[in-house]
Formats: sequence, structure tokens, C-alpha cells
Amino acid sequence: MWNPRVPTGITVENMKAVRITIPVYNETIIESFKAITDIENSNTSYLEHVIRKYPNEWDNFINQEKYSSVQRDKLVRLEEAIKGKQYDIENSLLLKEEDKSLRMDIRVWASNKFQYVCRCIIGAAKIYDSLKILAICQMGIHESDRSRLQEVDKLIKRKFRVTIGTQVYSKRENYPQYCDDVDYLFTRCGDKGVQFAYQRIVGDKALGVLRTKCLDPKSEEFIVESYGDFLLG
Repeated sequence: MWNPRVPTGITVENMKAVRITIPVYNETIIESFKAITDIENSNTSYLEHVIRKYPNEWDNFINQEKYSSVQRDKLVRLEEAIKGKQYDIENSLLLKEEDKSLRMDIRVWASNKFQYVCRCIIGAAKIYDSLKILAICQMGIHESDRSRLQEVDKLIKRKFRVTIGTQVYSKRENYPQYCDDVDYLFTRCGDKGVQFAYQRIVGDKALGVLRTKCLDPKSEEFIVESYGDFLLG
């Protein structure tokens, strides 16, 4: 029964802006393919553990529309090899260059089942998606009205933004996988309110760099000169 004393929800247009900063040093961003397929002392791999624990989610993962029948077959064979303890990381499925994107999808799926940094970042992007859907419903916008949908996108980017402070990103030679994974997440989540801050050393100058798609559509990097070590947290 409707109760007039219960306050109605605030609209996205009138909500206060939210800014979140998450400091990250050299924690694992996305677990490596080798790490999730290695068999541990318990005679099981991490990937086998999560497949057995979340069978329905694994089935949904395999059956995504974006995958071809060939890719689905590779995923099924991977599952059979993993469960049969016959997976050899040095001579195995999905290690060809053509399978690079599929490997990344598996790494992200498995890493999201544990407390890796990617879970936090992708979760933040889902908040952006949720706010956008809510605003579209509140404003009564049809999916064919592109101009108004663009206005909603700009609105959510003003209202919600998450900054990841990647303190070792500038040291790519020492952390190549870390940096590649940050680049992947920026490509995937940069349009959804997620931005990255790091320090770049140029000669004797330390530059603070903000990689963002939330400010100027013509530029993804905003640079200021900083003094001292780049520390967040």
C-alpha cells in the first residue's frame, strides 16, 4: 500500500556528485593465465575451482553471443582438460596469438571471483551503467533518441567518477603485465567514469598524468607538473 510519508527516491539529475579515489601499488590487476591454470598442492587449479563452484556462471560465460562456435568449442575443451587434470600450460589450448582476447576474457572472469583490482574497477563501471539506466527511466528517454542519450551520458560522467591511482604504471619495463592490464581496463571502462592517474618522469621533471575520457573527448591525457613522489592513499 502506498504510504505518502515514505520519501520518493532522488533523481539522478539532483543527486550529489560522487568522486572515489582508489590507490593501487603493484597489486595484481588481473591474474595471469598461467597462474589460474597451474595445479596447486591441492591437486586443483584456481580455474577448476571457480568453474566447479560457479557452473551456471561458467555456462553463461561460454554461451555469450560474441563467441563463435569455434571459440565455444575451445572453451569446452579447456574445461574438459582442466577438470581432467590434463592441462599442460606449456603445450595447451588457447596459447596462440589468435586466442589472446579469449585468454583475457577467461582471466577477467576468473579474477572477478576473487579480490583482484579488476573486480573493483569493473564493479565501478557497473555502477555507471546502473545510474545511466536509472536516469533514462526517470527521464522517459526512448532508446532511439540519440541526442538525449548523449546528454544522459554526459550527466552520469559529471555525477560519478572513480580515479585509480596506479603508482607503478610509469615503470612499464619492470611491470609489463601490470601496465598491459591497466591499458585493457582503461579501454573497457574508460567510457564509464573510470579514470587512471599516474606519474610520468620526463628528464628531471615529474609529471602527474590523468588518463580520462570524462573531460575532453579530443584528449585522453591531462598533464600537470608535480613535485616529489606520486603517492595516493
